[in-house]
Amino acid sequence: MQEIADSAGINKALLHYYFRSKDKLFEYVFDRIFSEFVDSLREVFSKDTPIEQRIREFIRAYLVIFDKKPGVPLFIQTELYRNPALAKRFNVIESVFAPEPLRAVIQQKVDDGEWHTIRVADFLTNLIGLCVYPYLAKPLLQQAFRLDEIEYRQFLHDREETVYTFFMKGLQR
Repeated sequence: MQEIADSAGINKALLHYYFRSKDKLFEYVFDRIFSEFVDSLREVFSKDTPIEQRIREFIRAYLVIFDKKPGVPLFIQTELYRNPALAKRFNVIESVFAPEPLRAVIQQKVDDGEWHTIRVADFLTNLIGLCVYPYLAKPLLQQAFRLDEIEYRQFLHDREETVYTFFMKGLQR
């Protein structure tokens, strides 16, 4: 706690007063990072726009968030994997998406013959996975495709259209 207080430029007593322990401080930091991430994504899917537009905006928002803070996906994944109890504090999917309205939109697309049947869980897992994987696997992908930092950033930038096209083609009948 002393090192943290020193880094923050405050005294240790003040840090203890607000957070009591390193675990409480960590929970606060995790909650704050997770909340910032979730709030910006929730906004996209709460709009009353065509689902195709929401998907595109979601992909863009995801990539913008991670462009600004590329360590966030790995941090969240590592901490949730290291401490599964953190996941119980959040209903991760429902904290970003209201499943029932999304289920209804998907079902309407299926009923209209535009999309294949897909569960909300698969829809969201596929969408999120396509967006987040390049951030989680950066060293592997950079090595495999021999991309320097500038080329990798361009690759990530190009992902917006790649992910949208790939995802939408997978849904269409």
